[in-house]
Amino acid sequence: MEDVRSDGVRVKVPHVGWNSLEFEGCALSPLFDGIEEGSYFYFTHSYRVSVEDSRSITSYTTHATAFPSSLRKGNIYGTQFHPEKSSSLGLRVLLNFGRIVYEGKVR
Repeated sequence: MEDVRSDGVRVKVPHVGWNSLEFEGCALSPLFDGIEEGSYFYFTHSYRVSVEDSRSITSYTTHATAFPSSLRKGNIYGTQFHPEKSSSLGLRVLLNFGRIVYEGKVR
């Protein structure tokens, strides 16, 4: 299966591999404390989420087109990428999540 980028280049679906996160225009999330924009995470998926409230988007990633790669609504967090497979940056996300839960923190 394939998808087509705006420049006509075909990309494989499912999206499997490393891709970067972009935070510009997104809501801030303590999940990404200490993580720079453009950092790479591991993805494996064949769908994109549709979001009614763009204020819940905390990162975007581009594969064929830009899609929300993480979301937050109150104390609920979701990622399209796999932090457990994303090396040291994935571990940082998991540690941040543990800190959020431990501190009962909602920003």
